[in-house]
Amino acid sequence: MSFIQELREEFSNKTKKPKELKKSTFQKVFRKVFWILLIFLVTKSVAGDVFKKEKEMEIPEIKIEQQKPAAIAASFTKEYLTYDIQKSLEQVKDYEKRVKTFSADYIKLPDLTSAKANSEVKNVFVYDIERINEDQYNVFTKADVLYSFPKGEKKKSSIYLKVPVGGKDGNFIVEDTPIMLPPPEKINMEYERFNQGEELYITEANKVKEIMENFFTTYCSGKPTEISYYLSNGKPTKGFEGRFTFLNIRDFRVYDLKVNNKFKAIAFVRLRDSISNKEFLQNYSIDLIKKDGRWYVEKLNLRGGNINEKYKEVKENGK
Repeated sequence: MSFIQELREEFSNKTKKPKELKKSTFQKVFRKVFWILLIFLVTKSVAGDVFKKEKEMEIPEIKIEQQKPAAIAASFTKEYLTYDIQKSLEQVKDYEKRVKTFSADYIKLPDLTSAKANSEVKNVFVYDIERINEDQYNVFTKADVLYSFPKGEKKKSSIYLKVPVGGKDGNFIVEDTPIMLPPPEKINMEYERFNQGEELYITEANKVKEIMENFFTTYCSGKPTEISYYLSNGKPTKGFEGRFTFLNIRDFRVYDLKVNNKFKAIAFVRLRDSISNKEFLQNYSIDLIKKDGRWYVEKLNLRGGNINEKYKEVKENGK
């Protein structure tokens, strides 16, 4: 029964208990108005907080319109390159059904009667998307394929495809046969050694190195509260918790950035996988700050070279 219907019924019966009805009706109306106002205020407050937080969040740029064509192309690639040596008509129909789920019915599929191995796609990656117009995309996919031969031999290989995807009313489908592509050409990248600010002399650098060795030892095996001892913000921070073991620092350099007691350390760190015992080399660029005679870690960064950063002096009063 709605609020209006309740009021109508109460007022239609007012001749039976006029005084009691008047009081009861007023109380009910007051309670309902009170709850409506309360819900409105709470909803407004919560919504305000939510929208405020959304504005403060840093959301990376993601092209939403590319997600559907990318998903269709990836699904198509997996089914298109997954097949068995054809032994029956049912297998042929199963392959066609799987592929046509993501492609137009008029597309001609390959004849698999000549296949000498079963093919299974293990992974599919979309590594590029080319927009033709509002409803057409060329999606570049890479498929990691495992081939199984009748005598038990197995072979791994990768296939690159350029998949034509078309859309209508927000839905997409593979609109023509894909074409095979050669692997993307490997580019030549020059490595530029970090050389900003003024490099510390080896005596001072070794003192900082010893602190960083203690830090990485704690970062690999210590508790969050122990790690916080080395951090400029002093906040408990989760580390590897024994998953990796710190071995040593093979190469270490420190640069005075001449800005607000800030320094940059370049550390080539050796870690060991505690499960497989394999060693890994990690190149870190570490933001350091020196306060009251102590060294603190501000941030661990990727890359020991090719670092393009500019440092601006920030005064204590924020101006």
